[in-house]
Amino acid sequence: MFKKTLLVIAILATATLTPITAQENADVSIIHGIPGENGLPVDVEVLGVGCIEDFTFGTVAGPLSLPPATYTVSIKLPGMTPCGGTTAIGPADIEFLDGENASVIAHLTETGELTASKFTNDVSPTFLAQSRLIARHTAAAGAVDITLDRGRGGSVSVSNVQNTQGVGYDVGSGRRWNVTLFDNASGDPVLGPAPVTLRASTVTILYAVGDPASDTFTVIADSINLR
Repeated sequence: MFKKTLLVIAILATATLTPITAQENADVSIIHGIPGENGLPVDVEVLGVGCIEDFTFGTVAGPLSLPPATYTVSIKLPGMTPCGGTTAIGPADIEFLDGENASVIAHLTETGELTASKFTNDVSPTFLAQSRLIARHTAAAGAVDITLDRGRGGSVSVSNVQNTQGVGYDVGSGRRWNVTLFDNASGDPVLGPAPVTLRASTVTILYAVGDPASDTFTVIADSINLR
């Protein structure tokens, strides 16, 4: 009995001394990357949170601060009431983790179908005078090769990036970089060179979106301040 009492006291003491870690909200950005007439306005419904109305192509909304959980997300055509129209994408259950920084983009698949993808963003600190550049392929196109170039300052390249894939590098800030996408099969440039000036302690995210066949292939940019 005495030993059991000591054990109970030890457990209670450990529980008292061990703090309960509070959960941290996830920061979530929503991006409209599907081209269409007049910007293809849509409503984005996050069940239990609310409705983003009249969301047009190229728009970045947020970041939304959401308690970590799984949320049902639907992208809807405009209706008589906010988020009351026909569902175009979803509903999809998307999990956001404790303290996660994430982006959800509505975009086209390689074959031009409507979809949405979640990306987790690397928001770890960069070295002094550096920034992070991330390029993501979310366009109606096959595999691409991505080149980041700043002339005599050097360049980096990655090959065979598929739809929903991306690449990221920590690079020197304050100077202009050129981002070019090449068709992996033919080697022909399909987008760019697009100039990007990077700020220190900042994540710059470039999304290749649209459809080269309909002349809507372009880039949407988003940024996250790490300070």
